[in-house]
Amino acid sequence: RYNEKYPDAVLIDSDYVKVVHSLLELQPYMDDEEEHFVIGGAIIYNLLMPYCKKMYVTQLDKDFEGDALFPKINENDWKEVSREQGPDDGINDFKYEYITYVKK
Repeated sequence: RYNEKYPDAVLIDSDYVKVVHSLLELQPYMDDEEEHFVIGGAIIYNLLMPYCKKMYVTQLDKDFEGDALFPKINENDWKEVSREQGPDDGINDFKYEYITYVKK
């Protein structure tokens, strides 16, 4: 949806998505028992990782050029509970895995 105030922004109009602009707005979601998802970039992931209880991570078996990375997952804080190979889709020239972590 287009917004004159933010012409380059991607705005989402959905009952299933809530865009928050501060930790204060996020607090009610951090306190409940429902599962919520964080869509980064790197700064957002770094900021919110300490508040997460579970992470679904897609790990790509390929190096990409760039200056932003997902934060290092500290094995002292997180336990891997599942790992699944992504399907060979014939599109990507690399393998990938879906990994689920829970906070210890």
